[in-house]
Amino acid sequence: MSVFSRLLLWDGTHTAGVDAITHSLQVIDVPHHEIHEGESFHADRYDDTVANAASVSMILEAPAGFDLHMTWSAEIFSTSNTPTVCKSQLLILSGYTHGTALTEENRRIDFGAGNAIASYDGTLTTLGRTLEESMIQPGGRKVGGGSLAQSRPEWIVPAETAVVVRTFNSSGATAAVQIDMDWYEEAV
Repeated sequence: MSVFSRLLLWDGTHTAGVDAITHSLQVIDVPHHEIHEGESFHADRYDDTVANAASVSMILEAPAGFDLHMTWSAEIFSTSNTPTVCKSQLLILSGYTHGTALTEENRRIDFGAGNAIASYDGTLTTLGRTLEESMIQPGGRKVGGGSLAQSRPEWIVPAETAVVVRTFNSSGATAAVQIDMDWYEEAV
């Protein structure tokens, strides 16, 4: 065994692999590690009947004792021939009631559900500040089209805080909207 084949980590109990050719550490990123730990989750909402001037919302609530590290994406597809701009927002919620519960899938399929609560079509009574707002171009020329808005870096949602991704259809026609949320949980 080469001196470069294993490296003892700082805690003295775990080792990291070292590539035999490049001598670089063999590691995985934190979100991938959370999948292996069974602490990474996904929920989504699809609605293909979103009327013009209507919106679709998806709520994610961090329970007591857990911070959520989350990302989101929203897609809209419309058959409208009118070039227009729709938008998606990520907002903090301070007043709401949950709507229909969404199935939260653990990305490690042999593990169970997490602690967060994901739902849609809840009553949004008090919206907090807008954290992020993205424009989506749903229409195209003559055939319609679709587009995606997404959060690339993760957002940390503190324990006992809720956020909502809200996507507005202003395409001039009925549209299909897909909202996805991905997160992992860290005990605090």
